[in-house]
Amino acid sequence: MDKGPHDGRVVDGTPLAFRYFTMIPPPDEPLVRHHHNTHLRNRPTTKLSIHRNMSITKNNNAIPLDIRQLISQRYKRITKAVNQAFWESDSDTKHSLYVGSYGRGTAVSTSDLDILISLPEGQFDRFDGYKGNGQSKLIQCLKDTIQTTYPHTDIHGDGQVVVASFSDRIRFELLPAFEQVSTQGYNTFLYPDSNLGGAWKATNPKAEQYALKTRNHSSNGLLFDTCKQIRTIRDERFTSYHLSGIVIDSFVYYAIEGWRWTTGGTASSNPGDYEKHLLEVFNKKFASGLFPIALFAPGSKQIVDTTKSVDCLKKVLTYMTK
Repeated sequence: MDKGPHDGRVVDGTPLAFRYFTMIPPPDEPLVRHHHNTHLRNRPTTKLSIHRNMSITKNNNAIPLDIRQLISQRYKRITKAVNQAFWESDSDTKHSLYVGSYGRGTAVSTSDLDILISLPEGQFDRFDGYKGNGQSKLIQCLKDTIQTTYPHTDIHGDGQVVVASFSDRIRFELLPAFEQVSTQGYNTFLYPDSNLGGAWKATNPKAEQYALKTRNHSSNGLLFDTCKQIRTIRDERFTSYHLSGIVIDSFVYYAIEGWRWTTGGTASSNPGDYEKHLLEVFNKKFASGLFPIALFAPGSKQIVDTTKSVDCLKKVLTYMTK
């Protein structure tokens, strides 16, 4: 699940964190994108076919409408069940939020569906007061609630979330959480971690969503297209490796700099230049993959652990430049 938890540490306005999140170039620096589909049509057919399998293309890898409608239907049924159990409400939209890649707008059809379930403040006192891993008891309580709505679905707890795996391979990960009032922008949420005896950790998904969507807008959609292409290659070519979604999104947010899709079918640079730029940024920041240096998540500035993801990210970026 590539939700907000990362590792629970928050970087609060340090120069390092600020530097990673101010990569938009000055207004007088040209913002360019390496190609548009109309430009590629002039290339030889063999090269076109190979190049488009590896490089980023505009509005590609979108989740089909029928799948999105099914996801919405299940999301509402789950939300209604939780509201009836915890909020004495029949609402199928309140107190829940898409998070992870789906909430950030970077999901592909193979992505898990991450939902943050906001619970009443009194429930925090209830589970926090348990002697011995109240976090595990909260996960179990949420599991039992969802199971009443989907009695024949594989539903189980998994550390921080309740996992609902449907027979059509759509997988929901449900994160119970408690909203915390903040005076510094978006509210954070406390969520349970039942591992190692239990603990409460913090996440700030709304800040991450806003930061990514803002930069995606300034890049004319290139940021989302890049994140989706990396996921697609990961899932099709490097299935035996680990590469988390928050690592993908944080890296692209950092690396995209001033690149964007051009408008009107014009091309401002050569095919493949942008993909090479991403690999160059990776090699510089991660010393060609030798050191798993941490990234900061967009908006929330939480540290993202890249230890298990660096190897696969390098393989994907290298594949895109072939």
